[in-house]
Amino acid sequence: MMTTVERDEPSDIVLTIDTAYQYLAEQALERGVHNAQAKSGMAIVMNPKNGEILALANYPTFDPNTINAAAAENIGNKAIQGIYSPGSVFKLVTYGSALEKHLFRPDDKIDAGNGSIEVAGHIFSDHHTGVMSYSEALAHSSNICAIKTGYACGPRRFCGDDAKDGLREPHGHRITGRKPEGIVRPLAKWNGDSLASMSIGYEVSVTALQMVTAFATIANNGVRNQPAYYQGNSQVG
Repeated sequence: MMTTVERDEPSDIVLTIDTAYQYLAEQALERGVHNAQAKSGMAIVMNPKNGEILALANYPTFDPNTINAAAAENIGNKAIQGIYSPGSVFKLVTYGSALEKHLFRPDDKIDAGNGSIEVAGHIFSDHHTGVMSYSEALAHSSNICAIKTGYACGPRRFCGDDAKDGLREPHGHRITGRKPEGIVRPLAKWNGDSLASMSIGYEVSVTALQMVTAFATIANNGVRNQPAYYQGNSQVG
């Protein structure tokens, strides 16, 4: 007996990567790394309306045609695999969480005091002092105002918003097969100053893709899209 198996015709795969954006991202990233005298850098361009990744770059990089000559640390895709503490850019998540809860309006005032605050024996400080609007606090990247905003949210609600923004969710990547996870420790394992530290982007670890996704969520009026790297139903995470 012979069995005939009919197979679907192969279809094209169309990447979301835009060659113009990719070129510009690579050039800007290389300049940025050199100007900052940094060891490496990552750049991701995402459309917040649909999650499509328009450019993704790492520097230093390598030539896939001569991969045997490439430095081992440059081969991995750090933009989706590398874990790091985001620091001050995370303050947008802090303010976004409080804004969503209607805890303030952008023109409302907040007092940075003398630029210093003590939490659980740890003194946090910055150069920005006095009363300012929340918009100014974000623009000036005030540590004190961000910490006060984080405490206004409270630990449980703050932690919940991090999860909603995708910072505690693993992103499974078909590009690499790996599933790096952003790290927000469970509430039971927080220290006395953890909420203060997390409000300004420490005691939190993310991938660049997760941080970009959080920013895109805010840019898309709070609607989170799963990052996608080629057109159709398949996604990055």
